[in-house]
Amino acid sequence: DALVAAATFVTDAHDLVRTQFPSAVLTCGDMTVRPGVYNVVPNWVRLLLEFRAGSLAELDGVDLGVQTLLDKIASPANLTHSMVRTAQLEPRAMDEGIQKTIRQATDDLGYSQMTFSSGALHDAHSLAPYVRTGMIFVPSGGGCSHCPDEKTDPEDLVAGANVLLQTVFHLCAAED
Repeated sequence: DALVAAATFVTDAHDLVRTQFPSAVLTCGDMTVRPGVYNVVPNWVRLLLEFRAGSLAELDGVDLGVQTLLDKIASPANLTHSMVRTAQLEPRAMDEGIQKTIRQATDDLGYSQMTFSSGALHDAHSLAPYVRTGMIFVPSGGGCSHCPDEKTDPEDLVAGANVLLQTVFHLCAAED
């Protein structure tokens, strides 16, 4: 049953990343099952996975772990599989000076903060090799981001805008 194997793979891959690569993220965003009827055992599944990490070494580790897991699950079930990489983008570090200024502005305004590697592909990923770049995130309700259910409280949007404004003020003052 290809679907049972796929479900096991998704669950185990998530656990693998959570336990062995805690700063990485693995998401299964789509699953197609064939023949796609409830009374026939599925013999084909296509999964769309994305994984992100803060370094190429960690991405390579996740990649190897996922491939090894796929082999481990498919073999006893007598299933064939293939993995097709559609893209691999090198993680980009944000400018530490810009990030430090953002943290300072956040502290000055009395807001809470946390530092993390997004891993998501934002415009900052493309700009970072050419200009000093930083990112400001605000909370999304229920942790939902980049989806129709995303909701950010207006107060958090105002806080993020104020952090941006104060960051610009700090950077301009540093240029004088």
